[in-house]
Amino acid sequence: MRKILIGTNNPSKFKVFLDYLAGLDVCCVSPTDLKLKDIPAETERTAVENALQKAKAWHRLTGLPVITEDSGLVFVDLPKDHPDQPGVMVRRASGHVMNDMEMLEWYSRVIHRHGGQLRAAWEDAWCILINEETYFLHTDQPETLAKHAKLMVDTPCDTRLPGWPLDSLTFDPATGKYKAEMRLDEMHAMTDAISSEARQERLQLVQWMRKTIMDMLQ
Repeated sequence: MRKILIGTNNPSKFKVFLDYLAGLDVCCVSPTDLKLKDIPAETERTAVENALQKAKAWHRLTGLPVITEDSGLVFVDLPKDHPDQPGVMVRRASGHVMNDMEMLEWYSRVIHRHGGQLRAAWEDAWCILINEETYFLHTDQPETLAKHAKLMVDTPCDTRLPGWPLDSLTFDPATGKYKAEMRLDEMHAMTDAISSEARQERLQLVQWMRKTIMDMLQ
């Protein structure tokens, strides 16, 4: 069984990757499993550039094949050039790297400034890297962001998911639940209810990820 590094220190994101890769003949390990303390820089301007930057850095540290993901947050109710648009600076919007609680407080204030609620969408990118010369990229399409937007409110729920503090601000009016309070299948159902394209796009992502890794193992 080949070992592959899931290049994230986010425990919630690591669990999602495990779900996507379930049943493959790979051993998924995290930086924590390998006792890695160095955190790769994220200094590029786009999510796809950051995903590749992190994958190369983790590979240099371990020599292992790596999967990484990076995201930019877009408030679709605000102009693209609005100063409250975080983009890929999600954890650094305040001018420094925020921990989960600081993020929760920061974005609660941002949303409060705009009437207590904003629709938000994640612009995601993934990288599967075998070595620095051989890697594969998958990105969300910018034109689909508004279709996938979810409601964020300025008052968080009490539940916290380590690594995903903004799930405590993401609210689904149809169920009356915050995303942090939902099971994975409920999260998927919330996304599917927003856009009929969302489920197909998620399936395409998982199929791409699994096929790329299986091809890599041959």
